[in-house]
Amino acid sequence: MSNSKDSSELSRVLALEGALTVQRIGELKEMISLALSESDEVVLNVENAAEIDLSFLQLLCAAHKSASHRNKHLLLGARQPPCLRQAKADAGILPLEGCCDAFHKDCLWKGADR
Repeated sequence: MSNSKDSSELSRVLALEGALTVQRIGELKEMISLALSESDEVVLNVENAAEIDLSFLQLLCAAHKSASHRNKHLLLGARQPPCLRQAKADAGILPLEGCCDAFHKDCLWKGADR
């Protein structure tokens, strides 16, 4: 895990690697929460993830919703590993539709299949 902060834009890139699964969900939640508390925008780089499960997708949805309520931005990096695409497909997340939460016009998943 690594992160970098651009103080001029209050933006942070948080690199999450390895297994992004239920076994590490507490650690991942803390890392994302800390990054969002210190920055207005957090970009999650998950390109080096080896495994992703439903708990990580749920964490991202909750963190995205929380960030939106605080006028902050949580984004996914441009490069998404096959395990993320597979986890989204297994969860039934459709890239053109995104989530069904009316609050999120900027759903984290909408148009995010790269």
